[in-house]
Amino acid sequence: MSERKFDHGSPIMETGLQFGSTSFGPRTNASEESSDDSTEAYREKVENLKDLIGNLNRQLNSEKIRAQAIDTVTNLLQEERKLNRKLEDELNRCKDELKALKGRQFRMDPSEMDQQSSELESVKNENISLMNELRYLSIDPAKMDEILKECDLLKMKMSDLSTELTQLKEENLRMKQILAMSSEEKQCEISKLIGQLDETKQKGKLNDVLFKSLSDQIQVLQRRLHQTDATCQQLLFELKQHRTQANQGGGSGTAGMAGTSAPTLPSFVQTEMNIPSLGINHVASEERVKVLEAQLKEVNQKWKEYDSKRNTEFDELKQELQKKNQKLAEASSQLSEKQQEEIDRLLLQYKRQIDGIETDKEKLLDENRKLRVELNTLVKDNEKVENRLKSLLRQKQNKTSEGVSSSSSEEIQLLQWQVRTFGEDFQQEKSDRERAEQHVKDLEKQINAFKIRLSSMERERRNWQRQHHYRSNTGLIQCDDDNDIDIDAVEMPQPSSPPLILTGRGLYQSDCGEGLDEVDQTSDDVIRCPECLTEFPKSCHSDLLRHMNKCLK
Repeated sequence: MSERKFDHGSPIMETGLQFGSTSFGPRTNASEESSDDSTEAYREKVENLKDLIGNLNRQLNSEKIRAQAIDTVTNLLQEERKLNRKLEDELNRCKDELKALKGRQFRMDPSEMDQQSSELESVKNENISLMNELRYLSIDPAKMDEILKECDLLKMKMSDLSTELTQLKEENLRMKQILAMSSEEKQCEISKLIGQLDETKQKGKLNDVLFKSLSDQIQVLQRRLHQTDATCQQLLFELKQHRTQANQGGGSGTAGMAGTSAPTLPSFVQTEMNIPSLGINHVASEERVKVLEAQLKEVNQKWKEYDSKRNTEFDELKQELQKKNQKLAEASSQLSEKQQEEIDRLLLQYKRQIDGIETDKEKLLDENRKLRVELNTLVKDNEKVENRLKSLLRQKQNKTSEGVSSSSSEEIQLLQWQVRTFGEDFQQEKSDRERAEQHVKDLEKQINAFKIRLSSMERERRNWQRQHHYRSNTGLIQCDDDNDIDIDAVEMPQPSSPPLILTGRGLYQSDCGEGLDEVDQTSDDVIRCPECLTEFPKSCHSDLLRHMNKCLK
């Protein structure tokens, strides 16, 4: 297919070569200005990437702190679980003692019970105060598994954030390498891209011309085929009429009967077969008809083969044209301004999402601080309670030793009082535990709400990455057959174009499209610094550049 030659395509090849040879002359100065502008844009992108890396580092540190806090909370919950088990064992022991003392209850003297009532009331008040201090420490041990699962999820998120951080660091290094390139290397790359774009455009034009010429040839062949088909149909119709007339002439008898004359063939049959009358060479005419039918079948078979070959060649040319269009789209997408504007818009949108995540993170950090303060208070209260319990145990041991030495009645009275106090304490502890379980349920609802918000943010981030990776090609150009572009009529951009002006948030004025509602549009008379938003007049462009160099450092 590539070895075919078309006479009508030679002038287009000459014009294409002339265009390719003369198109690189006036672009040298423009390429220098575009290289300077591209260095500024790359510098701004590097600064944005540094900010993103810093934000991700802070986020990683905060997540580490939160994971440590959750580990400490889990340890405290495990200790509390052990303490609850000890208390349950002590309660069971007290129940056993109560059962043993029920038989001895009626044998005690009431006068001895009145003597120690004041001491029993004081001990009872102390036990009530201790139970009030312990009510916030009674947490359901069944919730430990959910807290451990949350710890695992936070660790997985920390690993994901670390991988994203490494990817951003690699991209930052790549951008630094691009910035470190000299202006000559940048100019060479830009000239290579421009040359590739021009070559792809020339090849596309040539393919369009070849496609058009081939379609014209196919139409001519189709018209000829229709004409031959019509002539063949006419021949068959006339041959059928000839046969019917021959059959009618044979049934009448002889050809020289009076009052009748022999029918004659049409003019084209007489010229082809050279037959003066139908009654003379009827067998030869039938053989000639058979030969013509065989030739017609052969011609139809050849036309079928030609149609199949033509369709295959047309499909191959169509595939080749699609490949060239894809290459042209890839080359044009590298230099398309629309794609650059889309990238800037997505960067701004992602930055806003990061700001929202940062605000949510600050709220979570405040809640973490509050929980840490409550944890410290609970630890201090727990230490106080442990010390108080130790002192009470010492007092109990002392009192038991004194009771053994004094009398058995005092011991029985003291044990009865302890049974009553333990029963009251058990009821109060039960109510306190129910209140604590309700508080834990409220906290779990808040944690679930935060998990839902985090999952929605993660889905938004994945959707953004998917759109950024599988975005559509924006450099395709549709050229109709009636609106072909003349290559010599294309005007090249002059180097005397006005300089690019920086707008808000690190974008140039040429990158700010009308459809980008998220980018702040500044006025024509004032220019703002993207870092500190300091305003400069339009005429003081050099002052703005010097200010930006200082501000970015």
